[in-house]
Amino acid sequence: MNEEIGDMLKEVDVLKYQLSTLRPLPEEALKKIQDALDIEYTYESNRIEGNRLTLQETALVVNEGVTISGKSMREHLFIHNGIRISTANK
Repeated sequence: MNEEIGDMLKEVDVLKYQLSTLRPLPEEALKKIQDALDIEYTYESNRIEGNRLTLQETALVVNEGVTISGKSMREHLFIHNGIRISTANK
C-alpha cells in the first residue's frame, strides 16, 4: 500500500513539473478558458432558474447568436443577460 502511494506521489510530482513548464499560459489560451467559464457560469446560473437550454445550446446562443427552436424568447434573453453579467464582473 505504501509503495502504491509513493508511486502516485512521484507521478503527481512529474505532472506538476510538466504543468509548471507550461506557465505562464499564452494570453490567447487564457481568453479561451475565460470564455468557456463564462458560458458555463451562464448556463449553470440559468439552469438553476429553470432555463431549458443545454450547455451546447447556450454556447451557440452566445457565440453564434442563433435562436434555438422550441425554446422561448425569455430563455434566450436570460442567456444574453447572464453572459453580460458574468463578463461585467471581470
